[in-house]
Amino acid sequence: MNKKYKTITTKYAQKSLNDWLNNKIFTHMLTIKLPLWAITPDLQNANNVLYKIVKHFEKSLVGRAWHKHPVHFVGFAELGKHKVWHWHLLLWAQEYTDEQLNTAVKKTIKSMKLTTKRLCLSPITHTPDYLNGYCTKEIIVDNYGHINQERFVCSDVLFFT
Repeated sequence: MNKKYKTITTKYAQKSLNDWLNNKIFTHMLTIKLPLWAITPDLQNANNVLYKIVKHFEKSLVGRAWHKHPVHFVGFAELGKHKVWHWHLLLWAQEYTDEQLNTAVKKTIKSMKLTTKRLCLSPITHTPDYLNGYCTKEIIVDNYGHINQERFVCSDVLFFT
């Protein structure tokens, strides 16, 4: 497959994903970086650590019945320029205040003994096109037309499969 076709296909896949995301109402973005003790080039192992961090966050926010009333999200894994896995989770958290969400982040940092640079929560202030484009920038299509779906994670897949 020539490079021009691959580029067009990747741009089309990113646009389609962005169009789907534009129909969602996200309230916050949670950026999660792997703790230093968990840095790995293996995405599956990194996702296992992500699971633990998000589980702590949800338990801190929702309480013991977090799995019955989860905070839904769509997330994207990125390697970034330092080649260390991190995720951008777009949260549907309309029923929670900024204070409740920030408290859950602080509790997660404390209970998991993370540094404050490992979790960053921010309310969404950017336009959906900018935000979704930022989150999907590392989604690509390979020479066979397959999207790198292992970089895409949502709450339903992370916790309920």
